[in-house]
Amino acid sequence: MSATSHRRPTTEILDALETALRAVQWSGEFAFARIARFSRNELREAFAELLISEKSIALIVPDAEQFVCETRGRTLEVRRTLPVMLVFSDCIIGNEETAIYGDVNNAGAFGLLEAALPAVTGQLLANPHGVQVEPRTATIFKIAAGDLPGRGAVMLEIECTGGYLEATLGPGPNY
Repeated sequence: MSATSHRRPTTEILDALETALRAVQWSGEFAFARIARFSRNELREAFAELLISEKSIALIVPDAEQFVCETRGRTLEVRRTLPVMLVFSDCIIGNEETAIYGDVNNAGAFGLLEAALPAVTGQLLANPHGVQVEPRTATIFKIAAGDLPGRGAVMLEIECTGGYLEATLGPGPNY
């Protein structure tokens, strides 16, 4: 048995998120000095590598893809949800509070979130087999960046949905 794909590959979704984030601006300039992808298992390494060296960063971290299956007559339809964590971080040496909340001269992690949220919400990839993004939660956390105080981060959890697999079911337990 084989299924017909009516969905976009995960890599295409991640590429589209990265493209959207590259265009984000804050105060007339591109918001992120660096945008990088990491797996959830590599977050410690990502923080060690990027958080000390870059001022404002966005990390794209895909999580475990989830599937919902529905049988309609002799057709099995499989829809997916791809959770992705977007981590926004700003560095203001010596001022952790400004790194998180920003000020007139610095976006801060929350300012980066506010700048990026419209860019990654709604229709991410056009039809056919479009993908839409819905934000779920935004969580603040503090990061130890070596011996340097002044690194703040906000993690935005989003869900990317769209597309499906379709398989024809033969005679079996349902018939």
